[in-house]
Amino acid sequence: MNKVRRFVRDGIGDQVGLHMHDASKLFDYEIRGALGGSPQMFGARLGPAEIFGLGLLVQFVTGPSSISIPVKDAKVVDEFLDELDRLLIKTRSKDNPELGWLREISEFYKVPVENGPSTRCLAIKAFGLVYRVYWARIGSGLYIVNRPFVLEDIRAAQSGGKKPEGKDIGHALVRIRPENWNEVLPGYNLGWAEKHRSGCLDNLSLLANTARGWNDTTVDAALLERVVRFYGVRPRCPDGGTYTLSADGKRCTCTIHGNELDPRQPVAPSPDSPTGKFIKGLAGLRATLTFHEEGLRAVVVIERKE
Repeated sequence: MNKVRRFVRDGIGDQVGLHMHDASKLFDYEIRGALGGSPQMFGARLGPAEIFGLGLLVQFVTGPSSISIPVKDAKVVDEFLDELDRLLIKTRSKDNPELGWLREISEFYKVPVENGPSTRCLAIKAFGLVYRVYWARIGSGLYIVNRPFVLEDIRAAQSGGKKPEGKDIGHALVRIRPENWNEVLPGYNLGWAEKHRSGCLDNLSLLANTARGWNDTTVDAALLERVVRFYGVRPRCPDGGTYTLSADGKRCTCTIHGNELDPRQPVAPSPDSPTGKFIKGLAGLRATLTFHEEGLRAVVVIERKE
C-alpha cells in the first residue's frame, strides 16, 4: 500500500488521457442513439449517461485505444511497475492453490525493448478468446494500450522529438484530428450515408400523403409548400436527389435512395452535400470543459481548411 500511495502521490500527475487511434472499426457508434432513449438491459433501464459510457467502453475495448498518464517521478513509477510485476507473478504461482483459476484465465510476461523499459502484457483468456492489455513507461508518460503498435508509435514519436501540444487548458478536453482518419473515415462515411438515407426515406411518406389529398402527379413547388403547411418541414434529399411520384400518386421515390420497398444508398455522403463539404473542409475540432465557481465553461473550436 505504501508503494501505491507513493505512486499516486509522487509518481504520476493529475491528468488522464483517453485516446482512440486510427483503425477500421469492429462496431460503429451512434451518438444520437447513445444520448436518446432508455433501453432495458439485465432487468434495469439505462439512462443516457450509462448508455453513452457503455458505448464509449465498447469502442475503447474493441478498437486501438490507449490511456496516458503524465509521469512526475520516473523512479517512483518504475518501482511501482516492478512491484506490480512481482504481484502478478505471485498470484499466478503454484504456491497459491486458492488462486489457481488465475493461471487458467491469464498470462503475464514482459516484452524487451531496445534502449528503454520493457513493455508488460497481461492476457485474459475466456471461451477461446484472448484479450491483451499492454503498459509501459515511455519518457515522461505512462501508457496503457490494447494494441502493441500504439506503444511503438509513441516511442517513435518521442525518439523523433515530437512533443504533445499544450495550448489547451481545462479540466476535460476532447480533440478530433481528421488528418489521421486513414482507416476510420470509410466507416464514418458509411454511417453518415445511412443517416442520409434514413432521413430521406422519412420524407417520402410526407410527400405521398400530401399528394394524395390533391391528386398530384409531380413533386413541384406547390406540393412542397403544402407539405410545409401541414408538417412544418420542407422535404429535401440530403444528397441532392430528386423526388418523383408514381403514376397513381400513392408512392414517392428518391432518385438516389429509392423508397421503402427498394432502399438504396451510396457508401458515402455526396461531396456536394452539407455533410460532405463539412468533412472535406474539417481541419480539427477541440472541445474544452473548465469548471469555475460560477458554473461550467465549454469552448468548442472548429478548425477549417484554407
